[in-house]
Amino acid sequence: MNDWRNRPRVFELNGGYQPDPVPAGYVEPPQGRHVVETIEPSRGWWTQAGKFGFRAQLQVDQIVEGLQIPLFENLALPGPPAPWWVQFFRFDRALDTEESSSLFELRGRVLYGVGGITNVIECDVMQGIQLPIVCNSINVSLVPYNPRPFDEFTPGPVTVGAVIGKGGGAGALPPTYTTPFEQQVGATPLVMTVPLPDFARSICLHTTEPDASALAGATLAFLSSAAMKVIDVGACYQLLTQEKGIAIPAGTNQVVLTTVAGTAGEVFGLQFFLAF
Repeated sequence: MNDWRNRPRVFELNGGYQPDPVPAGYVEPPQGRHVVETIEPSRGWWTQAGKFGFRAQLQVDQIVEGLQIPLFENLALPGPPAPWWVQFFRFDRALDTEESSSLFELRGRVLYGVGGITNVIECDVMQGIQLPIVCNSINVSLVPYNPRPFDEFTPGPVTVGAVIGKGGGAGALPPTYTTPFEQQVGATPLVMTVPLPDFARSICLHTTEPDASALAGATLAFLSSAAMKVIDVGACYQLLTQEKGIAIPAGTNQVVLTTVAGTAGEVFGLQFFLAF
């Protein structure tokens, strides 16, 4: 028989803390409950045709410069405002040569709303892009434009579409917004003034001028009511021509590229990287 005097005991030190072996408010966990398996349904409101995605095969006569091409809209997404993925996809290259003789581009246009407010964003749709937005209503369309306005707009057949899905997160690469290219004519420097697109965070320069020294003296200015930041394009050529380029300072509402006289015939364009 065990003697109670040999059982372990807690000695209370003078002025010390004596713990309660059972915390106050402790409740025994439920016992004997059955395991419940949750099965995701395969059909529901998300299977409504044309409400969560659309794919179109556009012919030449359907692609008009500046004319909006609607894809789909859903003005009453289920539930409260939440993150949604928007994914554009596109294929317009010949299967045999992977080349195209057409000259046109497409921008994705997303009109999204929360409650009584709406906003519009546009981004490049080169060979596909995805981005997260917060909304409970959405309208998705495409806008054709000429990436080289000094040449003839020449559309070609294209398979393109968009889908949306619940949830959102950071994509592998940010979506972009590229301006139409401009060509310098004669000795007069080219001046490109571009309003800052929504969500623009950084910028890079695209040009047919391969020599950085030829761009010495050309400037890229970030403006608000006055110049906030001005950089020398020739000195920053490597930074400006790499992916994501350089950061745009807060407060900027337009960007102005000014070239130099020695770049006649060269082509210039700006690409903005958007933060979502």
